[in-house]
Amino acid sequence: MVSHLDGWLMIYWLTQTLSAHPDLARAVMPPGLLSVSEQRRCETFTVEKRRRDWLLGRWTAKHLAQAVLGSCAESDLNEIEIATNPNGAPYLADYRDWSLSISHSADRAFCALSDIGSIGVDIERIEARQVAFVEDFFTPAEQIRLTDLPERQRHVAITVIWSAKESGLKTLQCGLTVDSRTMDCRFTWTEDQWKPLEITVDTQRIAEAPNRLYGWWKADATFVYTLAATKQAHPVEVTIPPIMNDGQN
Repeated sequence: MVSHLDGWLMIYWLTQTLSAHPDLARAVMPPGLLSVSEQRRCETFTVEKRRRDWLLGRWTAKHLAQAVLGSCAESDLNEIEIATNPNGAPYLADYRDWSLSISHSADRAFCALSDIGSIGVDIERIEARQVAFVEDFFTPAEQIRLTDLPERQRHVAITVIWSAKESGLKTLQCGLTVDSRTMDCRFTWTEDQWKPLEITVDTQRIAEAPNRLYGWWKADATFVYTLAATKQAHPVEVTIPPIMNDGQN
């Protein structure tokens, strides 16, 4: 089910876990999920974890597209083909005006879909990171903003900044081929589920990029989730009926 907010540009998002289908945990292609070309690509993944993550991402992204676009029935998810640009960015083959982004961590996939322009998403597990990590990948301004934070809040803040950089670089379709310090991330601590963040881009180092990206972030006990976009928009969660989560067809 998709909810709408009048007057807002929207980024639709969905997260699912390996429990969404019993085949996913075994890195087996669920029946009716993949197109012929997608099946061929899946067969190229010889490492089980890579294949499992890829399948979970496709499972989640296709459910998201199905709910937002109403393009097919549950039994026809293979009609939604997710192709890949040369730079690795996924896209809906029949809906090129929509931007799709997929991320996964541990047993969870996080996907977003929007027609507002380019978007990027990332999910990261909250964990302690070495000082050297921050010094190597964060701007001096970001490092200063981490000063004096309590330990748990510092872990979350580092994860938010790193995740926002990942989302921002996906939005620009650069990936980590670009120095992460070309982006400076600011974010707020509020009680809202989704909190705003702003990404300033060093346009002298990333040609033809906008100098600012808009974003949102949220966290639970285990993960940080971030969204980035070229236009200001509001995250809207897509809910999937239970029958779509229990592995039945």
